[in-house]
Amino acid sequence: QLTITTTGAKPPIKPIRQTVNGQVVGAEVADLNSNGTPEIYVFVQGAGSGSYGEVVAYAVMKGAELSPITLPELAGANSQGYQGHDQFQVVESCLARRFPIYKPGDSNAKATGGQRQICYKLKAGEAGFILQPTSVLKF
Repeated sequence: QLTITTTGAKPPIKPIRQTVNGQVVGAEVADLNSNGTPEIYVFVQGAGSGSYGEVVAYAVMKGAELSPITLPELAGANSQGYQGHDQFQVVESCLARRFPIYKPGDSNAKATGGQRQICYKLKAGEAGFILQPTSVLKF
């Protein structure tokens, strides 16, 4: 169970309570869209051998409510070789997601394809905010 509360907002913002699928492994506050109001990013690691990562994130809307931020599913070339083991971190003005790249035949304990890092920027969407991939590094 995850609970997010804020302080200092006038009027006060209602707390968010939600169930997460895994264990919270970190959280950061950042202003990725540079609008002067920080967002909260909570990093969740799923149970099991894949340790699949998830981001639970919220932005302040109109100074009175928390609006969810969506992290889209990995797709296309960014999903090739993905088998979990995500690490998330705010780096400068992006949310960085790093994970090992698995080649066919690799065991879950040993990826041999290097690492992929995707940088996401926060953009306004139709019904809130979305984290859009803006750059990808492989090393």
